[in-house]
Amino acid sequence: MLTVSSVTARDNGGYKCLSENFKGTDESQVSTVRIPSDPVIDSLFPSDVVKILEKEMYLQDCVAYAEPQPVVTWSTAGGSIIANTTVFTIFPNNTLAVVGNRQQSGRVYTCTATSAGTQVTNSFTLIVNSCAIVEVTPSGPLNSIDHFNTTITCSSEGEPVPSSEWVYMRKVSMQSGTLPSTLNGVTVVDEYTFSIETISSGNEGLYCCNVYTEGLNETCGIQSECVTVEYVKDCEGLYFCIFELWQLIVIIVAAIILIVLILGGAFCLVYLIIHHYQSRTYNIRRAGEFSLSYTKEKRDDDSDDDGEFDPTYESLPANKSVHPPIYKQAPYYGGGSDSTGLPSYNPPPQAGGDTTSLPLDGLLLQAPLAYPPPVDIHHASMPMIPGNFAQAPEMYPHEYMHHEMYPGDMMKAQPDEFLSTDGQFV
Repeated sequence: MLTVSSVTARDNGGYKCLSENFKGTDESQVSTVRIPSDPVIDSLFPSDVVKILEKEMYLQDCVAYAEPQPVVTWSTAGGSIIANTTVFTIFPNNTLAVVGNRQQSGRVYTCTATSAGTQVTNSFTLIVNSCAIVEVTPSGPLNSIDHFNTTITCSSEGEPVPSSEWVYMRKVSMQSGTLPSTLNGVTVVDEYTFSIETISSGNEGLYCCNVYTEGLNETCGIQSECVTVEYVKDCEGLYFCIFELWQLIVIIVAAIILIVLILGGAFCLVYLIIHHYQSRTYNIRRAGEFSLSYTKEKRDDDSDDDGEFDPTYESLPANKSVHPPIYKQAPYYGGGSDSTGLPSYNPPPQAGGDTTSLPLDGLLLQAPLAYPPPVDIHHASMPMIPGNFAQAPEMYPHEYMHHEMYPGDMMKAQPDEFLSTDGQFV
């Protein structure tokens, strides 16, 4: 017979009797003992706070006994813990895993065992040590024009609570050290705060808030945040302000003059180009008008009946007429031919239908540049004013010329070239 004294919930379970002798072994059926009892958490919980570093993991068991079997849950301030997240994990044996997170630091985690309406709990506090976060306000940079009586504060957050100090680095010497309380225009309020009444060349520089976390110097090091304080030189008295304004006016006036000169030069250049083109066109037009007028007057002068010898011409055979040296154009093919088979030169009709002579004394023949070479030579040539050159038409050279002419060449008529009364070159 089995006798159990001071029965507790831990004695709940199945029991059987086992007998053994030289003949063998035998056992009885299992007898189940169930003693109603309140739940009991048998796991060991830390008596003090638990400290871990940020991103480290902490495991806590929660084993409970009761009759009937208890239900175990985990909770924290604000409600039940949601398992299987990036922060919390609850294993099947009710073990809680917590990953160190800055937002979870200082929270109390509680294990609750419930059986037959009875609850029992056990808790622990988790502290997450983390590197400090530093913030300086205002963030700057600060200048002497926009900032007066400015208070600068250094705030830090971390676990454990960090300590801080202000360090000042001069702009000129770049020497650094703890912010002195006697710095010109600067008032130190406490280790976190100081104020600048007026920014000057004596207190401009770099102000840095250095934060230390006790016990985490090797892990976190020194956290630092800086603000730049700059002295901007302004007008020192009315005289200097007026002087700077005068300099600005001179620069503006010089810029305006430069722009006017550039625009004026461009305008003059365009005007000269247009004027040159118009003058050239006008001269060509006037040359044509003068040539026609001069030809008409010359015809009238040559047809007078005074009987006197015209010094312009030399004595020639009756059927010949010589001209002084003139420039002429190469004749066209297709203008006919004389008895020798050479191309003939057919002059334009004269006034009154007279085509027996060509009064070209001192004139030039103008190549038909403005028109395509016509088939009929009568409309091909026009008189030109003295001094101009005639361009050979776009024809082939002629054998009876003293010099072969190609398109674009110039050619001078020789004194021994005559123009027959029938209008042909000989």
